[in-house]
Amino acid sequence: MTGEVKSGSQEAGSETELAHAVREQGFILTSIHLAGQTASSRKSLAEFLPSFDFIPLSEKMIFARHLSIMIGAGLSMTRSLDILSLQTKNKNFSKIIRTINEDVKKGQALADSLNKYPKIFSELFVNMVRIGEASGNLEETLKMLAYQMEKDYELKSKVKSATLPLSTKMIIGFSNFLSQHWLLGIFYVVALIIAGRFMAKTASGKKYLDWTILRLPIIGDIVKKINSARLARTLGSLIESNVPIVHGLQIIVGTLGNSFFRNSLTEAASAIQKGEQLSKFINNYPRLYPPMVGQMVAVGEETGTLGAVMGKLADFYEEEVANVTKEIASIIEPVLMVVIGAAVGFFAISMIQPMYSIMQGV
Repeated sequence: MTGEVKSGSQEAGSETELAHAVREQGFILTSIHLAGQTASSRKSLAEFLPSFDFIPLSEKMIFARHLSIMIGAGLSMTRSLDILSLQTKNKNFSKIIRTINEDVKKGQALADSLNKYPKIFSELFVNMVRIGEASGNLEETLKMLAYQMEKDYELKSKVKSATLPLSTKMIIGFSNFLSQHWLLGIFYVVALIIAGRFMAKTASGKKYLDWTILRLPIIGDIVKKINSARLARTLGSLIESNVPIVHGLQIIVGTLGNSFFRNSLTEAASAIQKGEQLSKFINNYPRLYPPMVGQMVAVGEETGTLGAVMGKLADFYEEEVANVTKEIASIIEPVLMVVIGAAVGFFAISMIQPMYSIMQGV
């Protein structure tokens, strides 16, 4: 693999056939677009509604780790998948693993079968498995994937742990219940959620939401650090797997939620192909990447240890996110308690005062 990126059109009966044809030419398939399909294609209402075809990240993490262990122990792929389908508690995921096993028994590559479930297995997951199969090092690749998902899971858990304690939530709920227009409030919340989902599905709406989030106080900094950690963790893993930087950046684009970060990495891949260094390009985006990212990448490029440096950078920003979220929780809780206490006190006075006036008039 030289890092050369090519695009073109080719006829194939299925995605699997296309992937095999591309692999025979010495390339790795990264993305597929049907001829005539455009971004402006009409979307059905179902695309805007929540999907219930969901497999928790923890389940996929266990899948990758256990599959790596069983392959390393000498079990065949089909036997390993059979065991995983039996031990997986999630019935939907168990059914999917059985279907994947049937594909493998028919001679299909594991990555090609996983690629049939884009809502479950990310582009990064599929491409890493494909690279592992092509290099004959699938055990280590799966182990690396499991480690990366474990770090991603920890990062998300730390962010979610910044939510308010149960006592505060109960007071908020009680205060809202006492409100005179609680039905209208519920309607507004539901309408806002639906409108947000519709807006996020359009290119312009998604771009506006991403722009707004990045400029929010505190939240914007957290988003930047989370994306920096994810970029560092994923790119470091790919480089350690001998994936060229250009190809690695193209894979990572599909794993980032913010459109501004995705666009920056797409441009970075093009710039690197033209001979520009990644560190120099990152330094051109100070509003997206903290200064330390560009500096650490430069050190990795100079010393030839970019993969290891990116791993350390990911550790640093994951810890930063954990610390910031803890601070937010400690700041917000007392402030909200005072505000909510004042609101409840005002409500109590407004109820007692008329009763006191009536008693005085008796």
